[in-house]
Amino acid sequence: ASDNRDITGLGFAPHSVLIKNATNATANNTRPILNSREMYGDYATPLTATANAVDYIQALQSDGFQVGASVFVNGTGDTYYWVAFAGSGNYSASDSFEMDVGSYTGTGSTLNVTGLSFSPNLVIVKDNGANYAVFRTSLMAGDSTAYMSNAAANFTLGITSLNSDGFTIGTSTVVNTNGNTYHWQAFGGAFNPYTNTGSADFAIGAYMGNGLDNRDVTRLPWQPDFVATKRSGASSGVWRTSATSGDLSSFFGATAETANYIQALNADGFEIGTNGVVNTAANLYHWF
Repeated sequence: ASDNRDITGLGFAPHSVLIKNATNATANNTRPILNSREMYGDYATPLTATANAVDYIQALQSDGFQVGASVFVNGTGDTYYWVAFAGSGNYSASDSFEMDVGSYTGTGSTLNVTGLSFSPNLVIVKDNGANYAVFRTSLMAGDSTAYMSNAAANFTLGITSLNSDGFTIGTSTVVNTNGNTYHWQAFGGAFNPYTNTGSADFAIGAYMGNGLDNRDVTRLPWQPDFVATKRSGASSGVWRTSATSGDLSSFFGATAETANYIQALNADGFEIGTNGVVNTAANLYHWF
């Protein structure tokens, strides 16, 4: 029941750890707990129908793992069995991203933008009228488009899909007001954590917030000079460049730069603070 307890002596750095309380008299306290490298630290998942939480498996370390004080992983006097695995490939990257730009006129009906020489991983759209700029990455499942500056959840019928040589625009007036001119930018060849491959200068990703300070989103094969992240919720997108000073980030909207958002750009990713715009527990974020 002591917090920050290190279990060592594995002889390797685990990429995934599973722990099970074998002896607690309360059945609910014996749910198995899993953590993997893509959970980015202290945010493990029960294998039952229960949300992720902190204070379970808090870290995967060079020779073992760290557990918190939760009864699921470290109850006083309880016996625990664990299994650890290593073997998921390290990331590598090569070449540069691809990019194209263009425009279309809104019709109010579904339309396809085609003719790109690549399959886009990120598309940004903004019209010449009073609509918000929006984006979609290829890690956004289903019909989901994110605002850049609007403090609102992702919406449907925007950029409805990213295709082999372009993208599809739905009927939302944000991206398809009849008669409005829309300008778009498309980027391809992204380094993708699902495939461990991609370019050496453009990446996309996702994480679930855990609410803890100084949290590192890791395992990029290079150090970024720019990171933007957006919650699928009531907050605007934020970004930081390598020229930003101190613990500051900028917003896509008309808000002054502020601390405790994207706090640093690291050798293999970036660090986020506790502000809910970047790290609300159990909320989904997409970044590029």
